[in-house]
Amino acid sequence: MRSALIHDPATAGWGAWGTRPSVSVTAVGVGEPANAEELIRRYLAAFGPASVQDVQAWSGLTRLSEVVASMSGELRRYRDPHGRELVDLADAQLPDADTPAPVRLLPAFDNVLLGHTDRTRIIADEDRKRIMPGRALVLPAFLVDGRVHGSWSLSGGELRLTPFRPLTVDNRAALEDEAQRLLPFVGAESVSFSARP
Repeated sequence: MRSALIHDPATAGWGAWGTRPSVSVTAVGVGEPANAEELIRRYLAAFGPASVQDVQAWSGLTRLSEVVASMSGELRRYRDPHGRELVDLADAQLPDADTPAPVRLLPAFDNVLLGHTDRTRIIADEDRKRIMPGRALVLPAFLVDGRVHGSWSLSGGELRLTPFRPLTVDNRAALEDEAQRLLPFVGAESVSFSARP
């Protein structure tokens, strides 16, 4: 049986523990648990198209191939560039292939970075080591053209952007605009760029 849990403040921030058994959690009452079909629908609404393995990695459940097969009437099927099958909700709207992806700042532990088995769809292996440095940490990141292009942090009222590779003038301006919009939410006052790590 699985239960919804929250991480207690007693063991500090996520990733600050040495071993998983040292994490304290509390059960949360969230009503009736969703069935597997509803869980798959919710996952695909957020992260589709995706593979069955993606859903399993995100949810921690196994043997979902049979459930996805039983949902064939409500799912659309695709193939990724490597020939792997991806599924999505039949009524999901996909943008045109040439639609530009806007720059985005993602918080630490964002599911868009963690919700797939093949994370190279959004983050290169060399960048993954910078965003996921170990000890279960997942640092805040920013996306350019739908892929991780750097990290960001807060320090002394400043939101600092650290690109992993050079930015075009247009991308730098769009990133600074997006960071400026985030300032009131995170309680920062200014935006700066730091040199590549």
